[in-house]
Amino acid sequence: MTVEQEFVLVLDDFQAVTAPAAHKLLTELLRLPPTPLRLIIATRHDPSLPLVRLRAGGRLTEIRSRDLCFTAVEAQQFLQQSLDAPLSAGEIDDLVRNTEGWAANLRLAQLYLRQEQGFASLSRAMEVGARRAREFLAEEVFAGLPPAIQTFLMQSAILERLSARVCAALSEAGDVAAAQANLQWLTTNGVFTAPIDDAQEHYDETAVALLHRRASRWFAAEGFTEEAIRHALAANDLPAAVDALARVRHGLMKAAQWMELSRLLRLFSVHQIEREPDLLLAQAWFARSQNNVALLQASVQLASQLLNSRDDAPTPGDALRPTAKLQGEVKALLGHLCYWRADMAGVVTHTQRSLALLPRDAEYARGFAVLFCVTGCQAIGEQAAAHALLDRYAQEINRDDYIAQMQWYTCRIVLYGLDGDLAPLAATADTMLQLGAGRPWTEPMGIAHHFRAVVHYWRNELADIEPLAVAMLAHRYQLTPRFVVQTACVLALAYQAQGRAAEAHAVAAAELLHIETNNITEMRPYLQALQADLALRQGDVDTAAALLRETAQMQLLSTQFHYTPHLVLLRLYLHQNTSASLSAAGELLERMERFWSAVGNAQILLEVQVLKALYWQMRGREADALETLVQAARLAEPHGNIRIFADQGMHIDGLLAKLQQTGVAPLLVAAARAAIAAETPRSASAAPLASSTVPLADDLAVLLTFREQEVLQLLGEHLTNQEIAAQLCISTETVKRHSISIFRKLNVKNRRAAALYARQLTPV
Repeated sequence: MTVEQEFVLVLDDFQAVTAPAAHKLLTELLRLPPTPLRLIIATRHDPSLPLVRLRAGGRLTEIRSRDLCFTAVEAQQFLQQSLDAPLSAGEIDDLVRNTEGWAANLRLAQLYLRQEQGFASLSRAMEVGARRAREFLAEEVFAGLPPAIQTFLMQSAILERLSARVCAALSEAGDVAAAQANLQWLTTNGVFTAPIDDAQEHYDETAVALLHRRASRWFAAEGFTEEAIRHALAANDLPAAVDALARVRHGLMKAAQWMELSRLLRLFSVHQIEREPDLLLAQAWFARSQNNVALLQASVQLASQLLNSRDDAPTPGDALRPTAKLQGEVKALLGHLCYWRADMAGVVTHTQRSLALLPRDAEYARGFAVLFCVTGCQAIGEQAAAHALLDRYAQEINRDDYIAQMQWYTCRIVLYGLDGDLAPLAATADTMLQLGAGRPWTEPMGIAHHFRAVVHYWRNELADIEPLAVAMLAHRYQLTPRFVVQTACVLALAYQAQGRAAEAHAVAAAELLHIETNNITEMRPYLQALQADLALRQGDVDTAAALLRETAQMQLLSTQFHYTPHLVLLRLYLHQNTSASLSAAGELLERMERFWSAVGNAQILLEVQVLKALYWQMRGREADALETLVQAARLAEPHGNIRIFADQGMHIDGLLAKLQQTGVAPLLVAAARAAIAAETPRSASAAPLASSTVPLADDLAVLLTFREQEVLQLLGEHLTNQEIAAQLCISTETVKRHSISIFRKLNVKNRRAAALYARQLTPV
């Protein structure tokens, strides 16, 4: 019989056709099919037909399960036609996500919604739809599977992701090949490999818990920590869950992956965390990273109590005990808390004990303890002990370990920062930046960016600050908030000094919004002080006073940085210049000198000394004011610390003019006065300086960088390039480059002419 008209042949449930003859017949038919024929086969798995040849010839159209899933648009069209009240786009998205777009699930959810429209429970609809879909799958699919496959599916139903190895780990036999074969069978036969029923229907609670424990062990061994914790908790095995976190948390801390540590901690309940010292310490370290002092203190205190109740206090000979490592972490964090209370002797005591207890593999905690032990030793005047500890720490770390090296450099850079020693501070920051170039961003990289920006600020190299600060702020979530806020302060003050007031305010406002949004309340006083500082520098004393009202009631805050709210409060009192404000300034000066001497922050002490000179001037004690300023200038000169004076603006210019006449730190003083003149509106500035055929010190300060001024001064002493290089700790090539730049800027041809300028700057 000849068929001329096009016709369609539909073979449904073809998976039920098992006779080889039937498959052979279809294969022959498809080898030379009749032109009018359109063959449609509906099957749960690929039939044994020449599919590859048909695909290659463009004669096969395939509709797979993924093609049958509804999109959000299709689901909306499907549901809105049958519901009285429309669903929102968000509700449609939730429904599609929870049903995975399966038509059967959507249909069952639709039926429930249509029957219960007044109840309007979308979540209930999804729950009912999912349950009925499970019943449908159990009857239509699961019941027809081979018993071995049914067992395999029930065992693996607790998993969200399947692999042969994890499925084998759940079985008693542990046969990976058999598990792989089962997965291949499921894939080949198109069976849904998703949980289709509550496991308790065939497995009792004990059996299910056993499966979860097996899964937890496998995931932990393979490095899937979240899955390991979830399965351990599902088995009600808290020790296994704690152990899974304990395996990775020191690595996360070392890499400063604080958000990942927090995410894993949130898998545990508050009650579970409060029962386990390891979890409490993980919480304490995270709280420290976010400057949450209250949570840090509470976590450390409770962890200490639990450890002491479970074991006797450790002794120096038992550092290998399981609890010794945890006790060492407690001591390190107690030392940290002592620092913020300005108890520097306590810092040293706790951190030394910590280092005796912590094993070498607790790298982050040991590096942290070294940092604060060094800080404490420096504060109590034991600089030799601080440097000896740094030397021992250098021998301990793995030189091939980038993060360990950066931790060691961090200890050094903080020590130099507290000393206000800008040359080694800059050199260490540069080394860290070079070491980290091309590598993923880490917290020590942020620390290097911060301190390099600080050096640029103090040396008045303002244009160099923005790239460093902006790069660091872009990685704020990989850094502790204190570093981020301090860097924002440096950037805002640099903008202000450059006359970019709007940008300065924008930085302060953005950072304040960030800490408010993320509830980092401990940093709010710093940013309120920054806003007050900017207002003062712009002449708005009333706004500054309003912003600093709370600061006046605050205790002094220990810091490893240079920017602190009470310095701004002291400037406010001096700006107000009343009898009451000067009395308050005098009291605050005494408190700050005592406090920062005890804490050992030389940089802040230097700022206090400059402000003290202003205080004596306002009290009419000119001799004391000048003597105090002389001491500050001599301390600042070796480091090129220009902004320590320039930040005080025209208030200090008169004193600097008198200091200039004494010949103390001539280049530094000239540079500071030049900066003040450049940043002061014309109406408020002093009369212009007399003209001269030879550039004055102020002019040179504008022309030359501070390093060039140093080189020029040494040229005036007739030193060779090698001698200048040795004295300034730079290379002879760098001296040559500076010399060429000096000759060009001064329009001279040789060293002799440049030396003449230098000698004319030095008073007789």
